[in-house]
Amino acid sequence: MFFRRQQQPQQPPPQPDPQSSRQAQIHELKRLNPTVIAHPDQSSFDMPIHTPTARFDLQIRLPADFPAVSPLLTVSVAHLSHPLIGADGVIVHPQLSNWNTHCALGNIVRTISTDFLANPPVYNPPQPRPDKAQAAAAAAAASPTSQQPNPIALPPIPQVCEELRRLPTDRLVAMDQSTIEVEEFAEGLPIYEAIVQLRADIEKNVVEVARANLAVADDISDLQRDVDELSGKVQAAKTAYDAARLRQETLLAQYSAPAMALLFEKKADRVDMASEDVRQKYISGDLNEDAFVAQFMAGRVAFHRLMVTRERLLHA
Repeated sequence: MFFRRQQQPQQPPPQPDPQSSRQAQIHELKRLNPTVIAHPDQSSFDMPIHTPTARFDLQIRLPADFPAVSPLLTVSVAHLSHPLIGADGVIVHPQLSNWNTHCALGNIVRTISTDFLANPPVYNPPQPRPDKAQAAAAAAAASPTSQQPNPIALPPIPQVCEELRRLPTDRLVAMDQSTIEVEEFAEGLPIYEAIVQLRADIEKNVVEVARANLAVADDISDLQRDVDELSGKVQAAKTAYDAARLRQETLLAQYSAPAMALLFEKKADRVDMASEDVRQKYISGDLNEDAFVAQFMAGRVAFHRLMVTRERLLHA
């Protein structure tokens, strides 16, 4: 009789630790993109992008469940036009849309930054709102410098006064002796009525122009206030941008590859000195063999890891 060996149920493969996967993704992100600036929370990263047409930061935000869920990539400047930039500034990339734990964030960021440098984004500021533009145009058209009186036709001035020729001699003598007689004669002439109407038209036209100019005075004042407010905002934004750029350059200099390599070298020296102290304690009998081996080996492993990291930074 043959006995069949009972098959053991297969154990599922061990799942990778989410925290380890997260740290591995962050490590590759920094290794493949040396200019990435990490925030203290290790969940936010900024990568400066300088192109001939725009300067901005590629902002990388890692959710708490990353890498199980997709990271969020955005640009720091609004109104940039590029195939990889959506209307709200969010990066549109196939691997981000179809994200899974096997995607490599470092490679994606490097691909996007390379695309930005090869095909620079273009800054397209928004057009002014129609109501503001129309108000500005109306105010400009109605401003005192542009509002002109309507042209008024002058009445024809006769070269010869026929009515004066037909006056009798005694009337002429009376007019020569009295201005009242002259005024009465002038008021009876046909051209007098035309001149009076001309004066009335001129006065009316001047009043209309004055009223139109006064009507737009408030609109002009409002527009001037808007311009002053926008100028203040632009100046404040420029000041904030200059401060942020200075901070960024300081961080880049502080966390450059040579600077970080020097930090790792100093830390390795401290670990090496600690290992030497452990050796001296063992020689003097202050440590037994098991404690010596455990502490000394841990120190040497830490030392070599730090030196390997230093070499990678120097040759990155």
